[in-house]
Amino acid sequence: MESITLGQCVKGAWRDGWRYLRHRPAFAILLALYTWLSPFAVNALRPDRTPPFRLLTYVPLGVFELMDSALFALLIMHAIRFVLLETDSTNAQPISGPSYWRFLGCT
Repeated sequence: MESITLGQCVKGAWRDGWRYLRHRPAFAILLALYTWLSPFAVNALRPDRTPPFRLLTYVPLGVFELMDSALFALLIMHAIRFVLLETDSTNAQPISGPSYWRFLGCT
């Protein structure tokens, strides 16, 4: 097994990213839009600090953060499977299978 240089690693990562963008353009654009718009939703859901302050006002923010973590883990898992398993075999197992739940549990 030969070691690789940092330059080879970076070049390979950009090559894999470009291949993912070519094969899944809608999914990549969806990921970029989601990453860009998510902070706006968090700021909109954050309650004011003015009295009367209630802990219940943080429930929508907490639910959004949990959904945010689960969806972002799903998108990352999809990209990792695409890069590691190549194009044809990514559809072999559904993304909501046990491997996703193990990955979500680890994150």
